[in-house]
Amino acid sequence: AELVLTFADGTVAALQTDENWRARASSCVENSIYDGEKHDFTHPTEHSCECVFSNAHFPTCPDFGAQTVEKAILKPALIISPKGEYILDFGQNFAGFVRFSGMLRHGQMLKISHGEVLQDGCFYNENLRTAKSEYIYISDGTEKEIQPHFTYYGYRYVKVSGVEELSVDDFTALVLCSDYETAGSLRTGHELVNRLISNVEWGMRGNFLDVPTDCPQRDERMGWTGDTQVFSATACYLADTYA
Repeated sequence: AELVLTFADGTVAALQTDENWRARASSCVENSIYDGEKHDFTHPTEHSCECVFSNAHFPTCPDFGAQTVEKAILKPALIISPKGEYILDFGQNFAGFVRFSGMLRHGQMLKISHGEVLQDGCFYNENLRTAKSEYIYISDGTEKEIQPHFTYYGYRYVKVSGVEELSVDDFTALVLCSDYETAGSLRTGHELVNRLISNVEWGMRGNFLDVPTDCPQRDERMGWTGDTQVFSATACYLADTYA
């Protein structure tokens, strides 16, 4: 790794990894783009170890993609399902993740499961197939603002487990997508047609997250050009898609 610092006077300094660097465990004990993340803040992180220095050559690949940005922030409504589940409804299907701000007891586990639809008023995500699509947070007893770092989810609803009383104020959804520039828009005098156009725009937002994907939710999220070519003409009407 290399950290390049530009100072106020215009001078530049570079800090590079070498045999003097050290490593230590983090609170992120599990992560997978499909299954999600587990952050355990009771996990010991004090002890460090020496890094192994490698002279191997890693070629640098140019990145022509647009930067991934936080496009919107959504606040949820609370649903208590017929099964007694605490479900947060963010009112829109999108790609991103949930940020939790609050304090739990030491060792208390908060589990957030993501899904696109409800079934008979209850949480449902079996359409995600093998993807667990969850975020697990184990508290050290201090107040924290936490969110995933190595994954994202496609969802509208989240089921929250591990808390006796739930406050919707503690949860915020961050909508993520590539920072493309809008090129065209269309609005009609028909409400359902406008809803269709909005769905298309949200679908593009959810799948144009760094590499254009086939879907942002289940156990795929691959950059198939087969899926993208079907949508490419529409995408070019809606946005500058050069990147």
